[in-house]
Amino acid sequence: MKAIHRTELCDVVRKFQSTFISLISETLPIWTVAGWNFEDLTGREASEFRKVTATVGLTGMKIKYDTLVKNRIEKITDYDSDNWITAPRTWGIRIDAVEVQHEGESYVTIHYVSNTKPKIWYTYGGEKTELSPMEKSLLRKSFSKKQASFGLEKKAQIIHRDYKIASIKAMILNHETYVVI
Repeated sequence: MKAIHRTELCDVVRKFQSTFISLISETLPIWTVAGWNFEDLTGREASEFRKVTATVGLTGMKIKYDTLVKNRIEKITDYDSDNWITAPRTWGIRIDAVEVQHEGESYVTIHYVSNTKPKIWYTYGGEKTELSPMEKSLLRKSFSKKQASFGLEKKAQIIHRDYKIASIKAMILNHETYVVI
């Protein structure tokens, strides 16, 4: 096990053309309360929650989102993948295939098929907790409507996630475990 500083993480990942990465991140959950008071709805303080994500996906300098989606379209649908055009980024600046920068923060990019779901759990006040049905209903959910228009059901879509480096606690890359400090 190696300890690496957050500023070194993207440089370590860039050493690989294409590889699997496992990581654990901890973030604030994104709630959709739309004008309601979270505490009134749930009886708990929203700021005390953390979302912990453990995921495995592809990363590296040769991994390209649009190529993955086109290959997936050709493999499991009758659509012409040449018609697929990746929409421009709506936030941040892509530095390379591994890194995105936004408002002074760096993010590492990971790709996976959505049926390879990350393991997610929540903590409240530092302790693992179960979400109530109300809390579950307030979590933001998303999938690609554009990929769906090319015949890819939600479970077959290529998911492209940018994980804020400051949220990453640990990763396994090329059989080496790193604790991110």
